[in-house]
Amino acid sequence: MFLGTSSYTWPFFARQAASQEDYSLFALQMLRHASVNKIRYCQFCDNLPPHKWTEDDRRHIKLVAEENDINIQVGTRGLTPGNMQRYLAIAAFFGSPFLR
Repeated sequence: MFLGTSSYTWPFFARQAASQEDYSLFALQMLRHASVNKIRYCQFCDNLPPHKWTEDDRRHIKLVAEENDINIQVGTRGLTPGNMQRYLAIAAFFGSPFLR
């Protein structure tokens, strides 16, 4: 069994990030928390939407995750073809083995 965390684990902070439109900062905080606590899986979901991060932010988050041996998993909501295509690409970028 592996320990993991999710943006759903921290709803208050995810809402705060959304209100400030600073999603990537919270994602980095989640990665730091995971690293300190030896958690190897972080799931970013629609309450911390990776599609709203800049490409530079995505690259930086991926680099920090790799440096800390953390696997990123991606989740979304909305089964429209456009949303699924967008999130399949994001999941592939992060090396997520699945899209939730």
